Amino acid sequence: MLSCRHLLLAGLVACSGPARAEEPKKDDPKKEEKSDPNGTPRKPATGRPMLLAECLTTAEQHQPRLKAAYSSLRGAEAGVQGLNGLGRIADRLSPDLPVRRLQAALGLRVAQAEVDKTRQETVYDVTFLYFSFVYASQSEKTATDVLESLDAYYKFAEDLVNSGVKQPGLTIDKPALYNLQAIISKVQMLRLEAETKRRQTLVALREAMGVGPECDFQPAAKQLPVMGEDGGGGLTEELVVQWALARRPELVQTATAVAVFSLEPAAQALVRVRPQVNTLAAGTDLHSKLVPLPLRNGQYRPGGLDTEMPISLVGKPDDRVARACEYAARQGFQHETTVGLVRAEASAAFIDWDSATVRMGLAKKRSETSRRALEEATAAASTRLNPQQLVAAQTIAGEALADYVKAVYEHLVFLAKLQRVTAGGVQLNFAGK
Repeated sequence: MLSCRHLLLAGLVACSGPARAEEPKKDDPKKEEKSDPNGTPRKPATGRPMLLAECLTTAEQHQPRLKAAYSSLRGAEAGVQGLNGLGRIADRLSPDLPVRRLQAALGLRVAQAEVDKTRQETVYDVTFLYFSFVYASQSEKTATDVLESLDAYYKFAEDLVNSGVKQPGLTIDKPALYNLQAIISKVQMLRLEAETKRRQTLVALREAMGVGPECDFQPAAKQLPVMGEDGGGGLTEELVVQWALARRPELVQTATAVAVFSLEPAAQALVRVRPQVNTLAAGTDLHSKLVPLPLRNGQYRPGGLDTEMPISLVGKPDDRVARACEYAARQGFQHETTVGLVRAEASAAFIDWDSATVRMGLAKKRSETSRRALEEATAAASTRLNPQQLVAAQTIAGEALADYVKAVYEHLVFLAKLQRVTAGGVQLNFAGK
């Protein structure tokens, strides 16, 4: 029978130090095939490993929402060609046709901006889910490693208590076993939650990439990366807001819509004889998904204004022109609203990222401190045979490591959000992307 000192060192030192999130480690394929502490075989990881860049490329090729946006763009282009192909007879029958051609041409910008927005949303979805999968997998593996170590110690301690053998200075009794059982049960629940999240996230990641179960893959990253020693510093709130206002496709859409709507009074004025005249809504594609819907259930989040224009206007030319002017003015207010929403979203995203950067630094220091405390507790346990102190130190170190990994994950999520909010002004730069 192994000595108590040997089992303490062999069983608990295995998880005595938190792995650094920025240094991925190679998995041992043999270890993946081991049974967990409950005797249930762990299913080996399957599927071709894919880097984040490969997942993004796959989404660009297969995501149906992106394909639909491209189809809308091609449809708008065909509409412009159709208007340009009408001859002089059509111009005489429809005096407003030259203005409609200008409106349709501007509508192409809206359709292109929708493609850009859909692409950026796809990049964010894939990036967020990719790191969510890695985070869940890393949490699951950490919990499994802890369970293996605690299980080894529990079996030894249980045999020692049942045998009735007393060793001087050794404080292991049934209450200590009950406490250890509670710790093991808690870690088992955490591992189950992480496993469930990993499986669900992989399903969602496939959907975001536009592929099905036949695409057998898994994210190649084994641990969450850290973007630079300072977590991606150099950003300021002012810079983030400037990028958002200069690059966001939503603003291209609303600004272009203002130009299109401002042409409507002129189009209505050109038709003098008909009492009912179609508007730009009859032939120009100006559909856009504005940011975001209003929310006021305990927090303040204003919403954007919808585009408003009837298919036709009825009345005398002056009346139709006056009504078209009001719709054009409303469209200008929609653009102002969207500018305010984008500015507020950019500022909020920066504040979230800045706070996450601070939390990541604090969590890292706590993890390093708890690791040193665990090393000292391990050394003390080997000489004074105090397993309770070692288990307590192990629990604290495990929680600190989990908090640090969670802080790294949240930091990456907010970086991905900054990338979306600034329409690519902020980029995720780290090795192995």
